[in-house]
Amino acid sequence: MTFKVANCDHKKILAERIFPQEDEEKKLTTRQRNFISETESHQAIRLTMITSYGLKHNIHSSEVAEELTMDDLFTD
Repeated sequence: MTFKVANCDHKKILAERIFPQEDEEKKLTTRQRNFISETESHQAIRLTMITSYGLKHNIHSSEVAEELTMDDLFTD
């Protein structure tokens, strides 16, 4: 049996770390549900945030499975 995982990416470019609020959490959850519905995916879906400086973790960031920053993308 093969277990497949799909990443649903969300990109946000800001000059500071992102501090998700309730409305942002709802948007992310809705995007994840829409992705599943539109692709008819039966895979596990991992929400990945791609940001300039990262995420400030709080109760509204729990849906984010992975985060990538500029440092992750642009290394020497």
